[in-house]
Amino acid sequence: MRRILLSAGEASGDRLGAGLARAIRAAAPDVELVGMGGDEMAEAGVRLVQHASEVAVVGIVEVVRHLPAIKRAMDRMTRVLTEEKPDLFVPIDFPDFNFRLAARAKKANRGICRFEVHSDGHALHQHRHEVLALAEDFVLGSLFGHSYSRPVEDAFAAPPPLGLRMPLAAGFGQSLRR
Repeated sequence: MRRILLSAGEASGDRLGAGLARAIRAAAPDVELVGMGGDEMAEAGVRLVQHASEVAVVGIVEVVRHLPAIKRAMDRMTRVLTEEKPDLFVPIDFPDFNFRLAARAKKANRGICRFEVHSDGHALHQHRHEVLALAEDFVLGSLFGHSYSRPVEDAFAAPPPLGLRMPLAAGFGQSLRR
């Protein structure tokens, strides 16, 4: 069984992750989705090992106060990487946490494929559908043999980590919808 680790630590990432989870479930109902997220990702079928509400903090004082919870979340997610050995790791926004988790992913499994999903902040919310379409295209192509779209093929030529950053042309992702 294919396993995908999703990691979203804030509300915008939870929405993106939930959309991605629903798209993956529609294409491949037997894939296991596991990770960190919020209520939307849980409702979309992601088995949460960590709820994002415990780590979604803003500001240095809040971060310092929540360091023990953030460390526990990192440990839980690292345990998934080492014990459950996912085929794909999809960090969604939440860069301070996810960049560190990505480094641990490489140490735990050199062969793990990583695709970063970024919306680059709330100001570019209008591009959420494009980000989701590209992530969906990548996952379905990588794990299930679907053909890749041109932007995803172009991303393969880029240096690691593989990922597509925003902004994209408005409406572009709609052309990827199946």
